[in-house]
Amino acid sequence: MSAKQPLEIKAFSGINSTNLRHLGQFTSGKNFYTKGGILYPRSGSAEWGGKAFSGSINSLMVWNKPGIVPRLLVHTRSELWAYNVLEWEQITGTFNGNTMTGANHLGVEFLATGSSIGFIDLESGNYFESVTPTNKFDKVAVWKFRVFGWGYTANYSSYLWLCGYDADGNIDRTVWPADFFVAVGEDAGDSIQALIPFQNHALVLKELGVYTVYGNDEEDFEISSKISNAGVHSYWAVARVGNLAIWYGDEGVYAYAGGGIPYKISAPIDHLLKRSYPENVAVGTATRFYLSVPDRVYGKTTLFVYDIEEKEWYVWEYPYVITSMVYWPDDDYILAGTWDGKIYRLNTGTKDGIKNIVIEGELVFTTATDIKIKRIWGTVRTLGNNDETFDDAVNSAKIWTITNQGGTGTQVYSNGESILTPQENTINSVSMRASGSFSSVKVNAKLVSDGVNANKYADICIGSGTITGINGANSWWHSVLSNGYVMSLQTEGNASGLIFYRMDNGTSVFLGEGQSPTDWHTQYHDYQININNGVVQFLVDGVNVGSFNDSTYESGDILISQGEYANGVGAILHINNVSATPNIFWKLNLNWSIKSEKGTRSATGTSLFCEKGEDLIKTIELIKIPGSPKGKTTIIKFNTSNQIELYELNPILKLYKVK
Repeated sequence: MSAKQPLEIKAFSGINSTNLRHLGQFTSGKNFYTKGGILYPRSGSAEWGGKAFSGSINSLMVWNKPGIVPRLLVHTRSELWAYNVLEWEQITGTFNGNTMTGANHLGVEFLATGSSIGFIDLESGNYFESVTPTNKFDKVAVWKFRVFGWGYTANYSSYLWLCGYDADGNIDRTVWPADFFVAVGEDAGDSIQALIPFQNHALVLKELGVYTVYGNDEEDFEISSKISNAGVHSYWAVARVGNLAIWYGDEGVYAYAGGGIPYKISAPIDHLLKRSYPENVAVGTATRFYLSVPDRVYGKTTLFVYDIEEKEWYVWEYPYVITSMVYWPDDDYILAGTWDGKIYRLNTGTKDGIKNIVIEGELVFTTATDIKIKRIWGTVRTLGNNDETFDDAVNSAKIWTITNQGGTGTQVYSNGESILTPQENTINSVSMRASGSFSSVKVNAKLVSDGVNANKYADICIGSGTITGINGANSWWHSVLSNGYVMSLQTEGNASGLIFYRMDNGTSVFLGEGQSPTDWHTQYHDYQININNGVVQFLVDGVNVGSFNDSTYESGDILISQGEYANGVGAILHINNVSATPNIFWKLNLNWSIKSEKGTRSATGTSLFCEKGEDLIKTIELIKIPGSPKGKTTIIKFNTSNQIELYELNPILKLYKVK
């Protein structure tokens, strides 16, 4: 008779394919992360900025200054654009070549392309000043209040150039003397790729080695001998993460903490990084390092993510080709530019556009004696309703993305409200968008007169895609998402004052009309869209004013817009609060496969139902396997059904040893 000795696994962690992994670490998997032993799906992504570019986005940069709204700079081979979260503006100038890098120097963004350098001061107004130094470079950094440049010319690839002085002896970023450089390393053909400032020195990364630079100016800079052979592939494969510098090169992924020598952190995933990827880009946040591996053949990108607090690796897969990334400090998320000229916000929502996130994992156990899986338990938590007020402007700004269409309208958080004010006497709109997978939204708002007593052109939408005019391109007085369901507030106090649409790839499909309130310009009312089991309902103050059988869309982002027409007709939309129900986790369906030397068994985990929007924390038996195979090596594989979005899973896995 078998002596049962349970081996319990009470915590999940990241990916580790080495023999040194501990119980709960995955040998492979994707699209999850762990905190405190709990498994979570990675966050989704959504298009951002409302603009598509004609070519690949080669670089993203952020101009950031305390007290000033950050600007995103987008370089697309021959064009440079700036975005202030309200509108796009093209920066004039000549930008030849594929490469542009930037660094902030005393409030001015310093740019280099190899053939020229330039400066943008976005606080006093956009301008571009071009200089063509004889010592050309296409990569820059700021250290010791001075601009350093390198790269571009193979003959001088190991030179670190530094700017000079004006006539009064002050550091001048426009002056680049031919003899102001430092040669790094003895191998002139080993190219400098990156310079990373630390408190009292700078780290210089070349393709074949690592060096440090100490000193204060051109007269006392001291270059160390090579401190490590762990070089970096390119400028783009380096990132700051908290107090660390982390990079990817031929030797793997390394970290440097500001002293000593670099140390390797990629051993758990080295088998996945077995070859060089020349198109990697990396970005860092306060706690995570992100390294992209784009695949143009299959139109996707794999991100390798390292969490410096958990000290764990994760693998995330996205359905588009990432060519550039940058950390957006104002809202604490990452922006990714793509091969087809789009910008995506990562770490938002629960889907990639309209695609569900599929979690996969593989756990491998090797023991001295046979083991047998009989039951797998898990504590499951689902996410309930969201209720957004606007008392905390900082928090609200993290949830909502504000855009302008066709004008220079404004959005402000004031007295617990979000107020949308389009530009007067111009066809335009102001919109606020929350990314996610929402099946219901209720907006409590009123339409205040803006001078012309019409009070109209507000829109509420659940959907996806880009922002478009409901009547075609540039018809911004009604601004909606290109796919989804829309409630348009057209005429106050009218039996057909509310108009309901479905949007399909930018084309509006009329669904019907409904009675509008008689006092929406003075009183707050609840305007609501519900999507449930193939029925779309439109309600005002809880009363059904339109119901339609339509199963085209199940959920999406929330978009709230206020428009204006050329004759001044429009309104100022005062939004008191927004309640939304995410279409999350109404059914748990985990598919499991267990394999050992004595066979394979597959099963589907217990389905768990709960109402949409219902909070649930429950320990359940995920799977029970009669006749499970036994063996000394056991592999458990699982994946979530692509019909659900798992919020979190806290495991209690019990493995039984048998004689």
